[in-house]
Amino acid sequence: MARVKVTGTPISRRAFLRLSGAGFAGAALLGVAGCGGGETISGGGSGGPSGSSFVFGRGADSVSLDPINASDGESFRVTRQVFDTLLDFAPDSFELVPSLATEVPKPEKGGLAYTLPLRDGVKFQDGTEFNADAVKFNWDRWRDTKNPYHKGGGSQSADFGYYSFQFGGFDDDSVLEEIEAVDEYTVRFHLKEPLGPFVKNLAMSPFAIASPKAVKADVGGFWQKPLGTGPFKFVSWQQGSQVTLETNPDWWGVELPKSEGGGKPDMKKVVVKSILDNTSRVAALTGGQLTAADGLVPDDIPSVKKAGLELEYRPPNTIGYLAMNNEKEPFDKVEVRQAINMAIDMPKIVEAFLGDTGEVASN
Repeated sequence: MARVKVTGTPISRRAFLRLSGAGFAGAALLGVAGCGGGETISGGGSGGPSGSSFVFGRGADSVSLDPINASDGESFRVTRQVFDTLLDFAPDSFELVPSLATEVPKPEKGGLAYTLPLRDGVKFQDGTEFNADAVKFNWDRWRDTKNPYHKGGGSQSADFGYYSFQFGGFDDDSVLEEIEAVDEYTVRFHLKEPLGPFVKNLAMSPFAIASPKAVKADVGGFWQKPLGTGPFKFVSWQQGSQVTLETNPDWWGVELPKSEGGGKPDMKKVVVKSILDNTSRVAALTGGQLTAADGLVPDDIPSVKKAGLELEYRPPNTIGYLAMNNEKEPFDKVEVRQAINMAIDMPKIVEAFLGDTGEVASN
């Protein structure tokens, strides 16, 4: 897929990647409005001083802001700003880099244990300390169905679905046998059997570390009042309309190199607006009400370019597909599934609906 570099848009690399959802989920095409000079971002409709806010348009609202109980990209688009994971993916790649842990761990005992040293001096946005006990609290909450905090997420909660899927289930079914707080800033994971993607799982958005104090205070409402260690703090959520965030002045990652996703956020406020209709979202972008928007359809490209805005293409991490339930007739016959697969002209579908902005999946 083509990649067009955005120029004249002074947004930090980390901020752009986080806001566009790169590294986990998100659309492939982003329209970026023109911005002021220097190291600031200006956005229409923000209500703040020039260069202080970033207003992002998207096609759907979040479902839950409790990351472990979310499964949709629009929820993770927001939670990635508020929370951090133990490890992260480097900008523009899937190379693992340290995050709340200070190093990428090596397998021990033939892949049955992993030890992670943690950052000292990190605080949650409520002022409480991040340490090994906080990590253990989160993973015990996710793993143990008898844990009093194994709940929450709102009416559309994924019910810890990503944990179950990535680690084989809960309780005795989980490949994780124990999460041990070795000392104040060291945590060790004990596995029942080797798990190939274990280390990369630690960088996935659902496994972000939440404030134990906030979860204990209101586990049922945490999905609407997220609190982590991330570069932005949650301010408000007008469901169906927008999520507002503000810079976390005490974010620990300011001094990290950009190659590891660090750096100070360039804006004081982020507003993530939900504009379901593509035409309306493009109109808001070209009319100056948005700093940036994604999910543009190919037919919108000429009008975006005509407005003098810039486009950023990146390979998508998502796949569109047709699923067949092989437990139902006639899809229980492999020949039927093969025939349907052979009958679908995938290159033509991509060409008709996505033009040059899409590509045929390789698997």
